[in-house]
Amino acid sequence: MILSRQMACQILGLPEWANEADIKTAYKNLAKVYHPDAGIMKDSSRYILLQEAYHYLLSHPYMPAPKPRVFGGKAMQNRQAEYHAFNKKMKEQKRARQEAFEEQERRRDEEYRKAMAAINDIIVAETLKKLIRDQL
Repeated sequence: MILSRQMACQILGLPEWANEADIKTAYKNLAKVYHPDAGIMKDSSRYILLQEAYHYLLSHPYMPAPKPRVFGGKAMQNRQAEYHAFNKKMKEQKRARQEAFEEQERRRDEEYRKAMAAINDIIVAETLKKLIRDQL
């Protein structure tokens, strides 16, 4: 019974990182030698082991180990550049929001002064009307 990819690759005479085409080629070549009908080997146990290894390798493809993360170097520089670009964008957006808020506050103050001036004008006009009525 095949227990690992390494064991199956050893049976077929392949490195662990062999691809599907290499596996098929090695299996075909060894099957010609060890097949019971080929006449070279009368014992079928070796051929059965080849079949098990072949099917195991096709059902368990090679997965390379993930590359370790390297701190520093270009990867770190790229992350730092992205971080600085992000911070710059956030500062620009914050400044734009602040400017928009200040503009809105300026408009409100201006509208408030105009409204207060209109109210004062109405009060003066009402006072003048009352004075004119009182004099008549």
